[in-house]
Amino acid sequence: LGNNDFGSDGLRYLCVGLKHAKRLRDLSLAKNCLSAEAVQCLIRTLKHVSLLRELNLEWCELGSDGLCLLAGGFHFVPLLEILNLKANRLGSEGARFLPTALKHLRFLRHLNLEMNLLESEGTRYVAASLQYVPLLHSIDLWSNEIGSMGAQYLGAQLKCVPLLRDLNLKYNQLEASGAQFLAVNLLHVPLLCRLDLRWNELNSDGALAIAQSL
Repeated sequence: LGNNDFGSDGLRYLCVGLKHAKRLRDLSLAKNCLSAEAVQCLIRTLKHVSLLRELNLEWCELGSDGLCLLAGGFHFVPLLEILNLKANRLGSEGARFLPTALKHLRFLRHLNLEMNLLESEGTRYVAASLQYVPLLHSIDLWSNEIGSMGAQYLGAQLKCVPLLRDLNLKYNQLEASGAQFLAVNLLHVPLLCRLDLRWNELNSDGALAIAQSL
């Protein structure tokens, strides 16, 4: 249902229909601008699709206000395994609501937070959320300007997600110090298969730290 420009009225009509889709496993509303009213409609829908496994809300312009509204609705879909919030302009303000959202999603395996301008402060909230999702297999934080301090926050909480296999930190200005913070904590994710650190200005010191940790 992505890229349909539903508007609040259209989504309201759609949500009325989805109330009868009790076996729904996968819902994508990607690239539909979701106003506050639309988010409230979505929450009402989640009450009726408790078996949902995947929710794609990328490019929905949620912002911090949208995630604030949505966060409390995730307890209706406790079996969710894949959550895509890519490119929603969450910022560090919106990231504050991630712990509230994820504490209901203990079976979550894949989390996409690409392109949300989280910066280091927002990454602190992402890191704090990891304690609630111990089964997480992948997290995508590409292009969030998390910096070296954000890498420190994230690295310190990797112990909470020992099953992690894929960590995407591409284009985040980590620099050598961020790579070093991250490197000392990689031992907590022994199943890691993919670590993407492209375009992070690591230089030789950062590269050495990562290489020695693998």
